Parts: sequence; structure tokens; C-alpha cells
Amino acid sequence: MIDTLPSSQTKDGYINLSIASERTFRNLAIASEHPQWVTDPRFAQYPDRRANWGELIDELEDWSKVRSTEEVQALFDRHGVPSSPYRTVRKAMADPQLAHRRAFAEIRDAGGTFQALNPPFRMSGTPAAASPHVAALGEHTDKVLKEFGFSARDIKALHNAKAV
Repeated sequence: MIDTLPSSQTKDGYINLSIASERTFRNLAIASEHPQWVTDPRFAQYPDRRANWGELIDELEDWSKVRSTEEVQALFDRHGVPSSPYRTVRKAMADPQLAHRRAFAEIRDAGGTFQALNPPFRMSGTPAAASPHVAALGEHTDKVLKEFGFSARDIKALHNAKAV
């Protein structure tokens, strides 16, 4: 019974939030200065909230649109409302915490250099990170064919036949 509200608009952006229980719904009602939602017949019970979803979102946005994203997030944090500000890819990639966690790897290929996500986990016995080089299509074909026992003459014939 998880309600994921669409992003709630703020004065300068959007906030994404999830209401995963009656407790988090009550916390949302209190944080957004709508304690009456808890007893409002339109929202008091889960089926009623679902039936009146548009009204709930409209009322929440009447409150959030006059506040900054930072202010709304601080209130939600203080009241235990699971949420996060919407961020563009550029803003997310500039997050100092992601740099600290080494979340991105610099990758090179024939087109240049770009950032890619590393796996979100660490392993004690082996590195878990994106490779710094992306092979071009066919870059290792001859090497792999040799490893499988193809002779130089066989490989040349495959190339001539445009099979590789």
C-alpha cells in the first residue's frame, strides 16, 4: 500500500515523496500544515485517498508552491516524510556525496571521454568499477579468434568474407 505522489511543485523546483504507511501519511499532513487531512473523509482512509488523489495533490501543492524546495525538504525531514528534491542529471552528478563515494568513473572510447555510473556496492576482494576504456566494435575480434584456435590465415579469410 505505497502511495507515490507525483513530484510536488515548490517555488523553485519539485519534491518527490513516497507515502508508505498511515504513519507517513499523518507525518505528511502535519509537515504540510494540513493536520485535518487525517480525519478528512476524502483522505482519512487509504481507499478514500486513492479516490480523491487529485484533490490531495492539489492541496499539497497549494502549500508547497509558496515554499522553496529546501524549505519543504527540511520540513519533510523533520517530520519523517520520505522524500527527496527532484534534481536534474547535471545537479545529481555534481553532488559532492557522489564524488566522495566515487559513484562515477571516467570512460574513454573512440568518441571521447564521458562519465558512467560505477556499481552502487563495494567488494573487499575485487574492484567493482566501470572499465576506463570501452572497446570499439570488433577491436578485439582477432585476439578472441586466436584464443579460440583460429589461425592467422583463417582470420584473414573470415575478414575477406566479411564474416567478422
